Amino acid sequence: MNGKRPASLAQEHEGRKDIVIFGVTGVTGQIVFEHALSRFNADQIVVAGRSRTKMEQTIKDSVNLHPVYESSVSQVQLVEADVSDHESLVKMCKTAKVVLNCVGPFRFFGEQVVKAAIEAKTHYMDISGEPLYLESIEAEWSEVARREGVWVVGSCAFDSIPNDLGLVNFKKEFPGELTGVESYLSFDSGPSGYVGNDGTWQSAIHGFANQGQLKALRKRQNFDPIRYPGPRLPNRGAYFKDPKLGYCVPFLGSDASVVLRTQRYFAFRDRSDPIRFKPYAVIGSLFSLCLMIIFGGLFSIFARYSTTRSLLKKYPRLFSYGFFSTGGPSRKQMEEASFTLYLRGEGYISSFERDNLNEQNQQQKPTVHATSIFRGPDAGYIGTSIIFLEAALCLLREPDSMPSDGGVYTPGVAFKDTTLIDRLRGSGFQIEVVSDQN
Repeated sequence: MNGKRPASLAQEHEGRKDIVIFGVTGVTGQIVFEHALSRFNADQIVVAGRSRTKMEQTIKDSVNLHPVYESSVSQVQLVEADVSDHESLVKMCKTAKVVLNCVGPFRFFGEQVVKAAIEAKTHYMDISGEPLYLESIEAEWSEVARREGVWVVGSCAFDSIPNDLGLVNFKKEFPGELTGVESYLSFDSGPSGYVGNDGTWQSAIHGFANQGQLKALRKRQNFDPIRYPGPRLPNRGAYFKDPKLGYCVPFLGSDASVVLRTQRYFAFRDRSDPIRFKPYAVIGSLFSLCLMIIFGGLFSIFARYSTTRSLLKKYPRLFSYGFFSTGGPSRKQMEEASFTLYLRGEGYISSFERDNLNEQNQQQKPTVHATSIFRGPDAGYIGTSIIFLEAALCLLREPDSMPSDGGVYTPGVAFKDTTLIDRLRGSGFQIEVVSDQN
């Protein structure tokens, strides 16, 4: 590790708290705070938001739900900060070693916090699942963050650690040389059902409406093509039926973007073999697939035009067939929900076999198959909060296992040498590799 950066930051961070949670009065921010109380000493936690009164009420509500923390929450520091006030953001960031940003949509409110964190020499993490924001931050701020020795790591939650770091871990545990992975994400809403939060819905609207900006950004960067070993993954179309999981569709979240950035890093910076990757979502029944086609088509049309976009924003429950609402899920719904991510991998017994077969026949099929199963609690809030905080603990407790330079990194790059997978296994997640599951 570069010796100058840790020494200089150690001096900068002297007397600071461990973490500051920005956006604590939001639904996700509050749950992150509650889980932080079980992982950090209360006197090492700072919470930040626009209104001190609202923050005090959030803490009171959290204590009512978790009375065990009543005696310690008085040690939590409160700081007022607003994304429209740069100086307040810098002041907030200087209170801690790491800022955990929970304020979205990140395309509107994220870059301001990144800028303030770098200026304050505070490491930055967020829970964003917005590809345009994530890739823009890497393009605009990576060099500045590197010079300042600051780690900036986005998508450090359900988006996109299970797929991104899960794939890195799968490569280590795969019984051979892994060349390609298809991921299948399945949600279990539990007996009480589930309703997604309005914030996720709003991010999806803006993400779909601004796909052209993402394409333009990638075109300007003019990346060299990645050379993958092994054959291409199959093109499964707009939907298909898996014999074990039911109907599936391409997953339109940030995972494909994040994983691609990680694999590009491995290919060009680490000089290691990248892995092909395609993500899918499990829809299950034919009825659910039909609903998705109808409402997904309506969404794609309405999101293109400003007038109809306003209707999508105003009536999330109507235009999502009840899957999203301004209130989001109840605590009971969160506690009952869970997710399972199947990473289906293919490859060869060894790199020698792979290279030898490919020289003889480029269409030679992989000879080894295995599945990595990644199970966890409610993806949107509980699972996200746990993943986020365990990643923060890795950054704080295992700096020698983090990248040697500051910069903007994906989780798969930032945490590949840390104990994050083991931490998640010890925090209620099941992560295992099963051979011969194709």
